[in-house]
Amino acid sequence: MIKVTDIKNQFSLTVRNHIGKVIGRLAAGLQVKPFIFIRRTNPVDLLHFIEKEHPQIIALILSHLKPKKAAIILDNLPDEIQEEITKRIAAMDKTSPEVIWKIEEVLRKNFSNIASAKYVTAGGIVFAVETLKYVKSTTKTKILKNFKGVKL
Repeated sequence: MIKVTDIKNQFSLTVRNHIGKVIGRLAAGLQVKPFIFIRRTNPVDLLHFIEKEHPQIIALILSHLKPKKAAIILDNLPDEIQEEITKRIAAMDKTSPEVIWKIEEVLRKNFSNIASAKYVTAGGIVFAVETLKYVKSTTKTKILKNFKGVKL
């Protein structure tokens, strides 16, 4: 014979398990991802900020970016450290959250001026092309003759 108390106990246990799973999923979704402040930063600014860091720190930072943004930065780092950083990214597995948060804290303090700065856009390829439309033909030819191989 099944008792009402047995049913209540089983129901209560089932509800608690379900609530525990829901809370676990919610908590996982609320966790702040490391280096979130760097993800919104222009890759060029980020490059200048991290290029003097130790290769392991650079690898850790790049591994928390989207691959396309990490590639832009990796492409523009000095040739002599690109391979080392890539090896460190490939070998990276799990990193202690405490280590990540400590590194992030230091970077955030040092980066606050760059990340919060407001920049005015000026120049750029479009402006250069527009300007060259109005220079003398001889000037344009002279400029463009030596322009091959210039990294923009």
